[in-house]
Amino acid sequence: MKIKVKEISYDKFCDLPGYKHVNPKKRSFLLASIIRLVSGFTMMNVKFKANYINIDKIDKKEPYLILMNHSSFVDMKIASKILYPKKYNIVCTDDGFVGKEWLMRFLGCISTRKYITDPSLVKDMLYTVKKLNSSILLYPEACYSFDKSQLLFYFLAD
Repeated sequence: MKIKVKEISYDKFCDLPGYKHVNPKKRSFLLASIIRLVSGFTMMNVKFKANYINIDKIDKKEPYLILMNHSSFVDMKIASKILYPKKYNIVCTDDGFVGKEWLMRFLGCISTRKYITDPSLVKDMLYTVKKLNSSILLYPEACYSFDKSQLLFYFLAD
């Protein structure tokens, strides 16, 4: 991908519109089902298995925070396999939204900005939990780590 550079004066830069906040949307159940169906073939090919430990302690009706190691592009397929049919939104950096914001919002992604303190992310996560009653999938290290993927569940209490 080639990066386009445009030189403008500082005054023109200051006049550019700022970041526009948009509340997260519910993930489309139809799209989640299609993703799970397509992901199922990959999971069968790699003979994916999941061990559920103390899963009975999770209240199925309450949203929770899901922390997952990010090891490859298959991670989203793993998440859709394990978490289906649970409603969840995914925290994603805003560069993933470039040119396909409508799709990312349809997938239930929550936008966050890189390299800054982003208090709007916390507000969006609270909005997702309280208003949309949806869990949140987050990759805390924000990059790939090449160890076994593990999921941690944290309950989001009031």
